[in-house]
Amino acid sequence: MAGEASVFQTGGGGFNYENYVQASFLLQMMINGMVPSFTNGNISEIGFQNKNKGYITDDLFLKVDEDNTTKRIISQIKYNIPISSKNEVFLEVINAFWEDFNNASHFDRQKDKMFLIKSSLTNNDKNHIVYLCQIASKQSNSQDFFSEINRTKIKKEALDIFEESLSLAKGEAVTEEELFQFLKCFHLLAYDFTADVSTDETYILNLIKLSKSQKSVTTSKEIWSVLLNEVATYNRNGGSISKKDLGEFSTLYLF
Repeated sequence: MAGEASVFQTGGGGFNYENYVQASFLLQMMINGMVPSFTNGNISEIGFQNKNKGYITDDLFLKVDEDNTTKRIISQIKYNIPISSKNEVFLEVINAFWEDFNNASHFDRQKDKMFLIKSSLTNNDKNHIVYLCQIASKQSNSQDFFSEINRTKIKKEALDIFEESLSLAKGEAVTEEELFQFLKCFHLLAYDFTADVSTDETYILNLIKLSKSQKSVTTSKEIWSVLLNEVATYNRNGGSISKKDLGEFSTLYLF
C-alpha cells in the first residue's frame, strides 16, 4: 500500500463513485469493521474487476470470515440505476447475478450474498424492494414468502420486476423456488458518495479519525485519499487485497 498522499490524491482527482464504494469496504477490512448482512464477520479479502476469478459480477468481491466459515459477497456498483425490468442496465446486472447464482463452484446459496449498490434509494426502493428482500431472508420456504407478498398489490408489483428480469436472464419462466432463493441472497444498498454533501463520506472520515494512530499527523482526508488512489489502481488492474497484503499501511495510519 502507498505511503503519504500526493497532491493529486488529496484532491480526489480521477476517482469515481465505484472507487468510493470499494474504498469504503477496504477501510472496513483494515479496521475489522462489520459488513452489511454479516454482523459477526470481518472482511479477509477484497477483489476488483473479478472476471479473472470466474465471476460475471465483477465490480467488487468480498471474502468474509464469520463463525469459523468463509462466505462471499459479489457486488455490482451503479451510481443511479432504476430498479426496473425495462431498464437495460438493470437487466445486465440481474443477468450477471443470475449466472453467478447458478455457478455452484463460485456461489453458495446457503452462505453467500449478492449486493447491488447504488447512490440513493427511491421511495419505492426503500418501501418495497428492500422490504421484499428482507421478507425473503426471514422466510424458511417459498410458500410462506409468496403468501406474505401476494397479500399486497404493490409488493407483488415489486416482485414482478424480479420475476420478469430473472426470466429474461434464464431464457424461460423462472420458478417460484428459484425466485425465492435468489431474493434470499440479494440485497439492495445505497451509499451517497460523490454527493455535494455526502453523509457516507462524513461517516468514513469520522471513522478514520477515531481509528487512526494518535502518532499519525496525516489527516483523515489524506488517508481517505490514499485509500481511493490505491483502490483506483487495483481496480484498473483487476487486483485483490488480503489482510496480509496491507503491510505497513495499517500500522502507519490506523493502529
